[in-house]
Amino acid sequence: RVFFKTDLVKDNYFYSGYILGYYTPDNCPRYLRREHYAAMRKHLANGKLKLVHGTILDAINSSTVPITVASLLDHMDWMPDRMINEEMTHLIRKMDPVTGKIFWRTFADDVHAAPLNWLVLSSA
Repeated sequence: RVFFKTDLVKDNYFYSGYILGYYTPDNCPRYLRREHYAAMRKHLANGKLKLVHGTILDAINSSTVPITVASLLDHMDWMPDRMINEEMTHLIRKMDPVTGKIFWRTFADDVHAAPLNWLVLSSA
């Protein structure tokens, strides 16, 4: 439904990046916008932000402190149950047991995988 009501290159930086192979200054993630660059550098310098070159599992496994927020986008829409289970298992082990929160967004109309049903049920 959403797919037919959007210009993927101008309105959606996720798909724009896939289609064009790069972001534009007007259509890119917030952290890449010029006005947020100084804040990103500051957070990198003071240890509040860590860049990882690798997979999300590499990032999760390399965390040396509990993860307080995990924002999972629609990448799980394309994953088989086994991969979703692996990612969620590693993530939950690293989440802060008191303050940890997982946010999940999907492009799908229906949840396609059993391992993701608990995310929907726990938010209801």
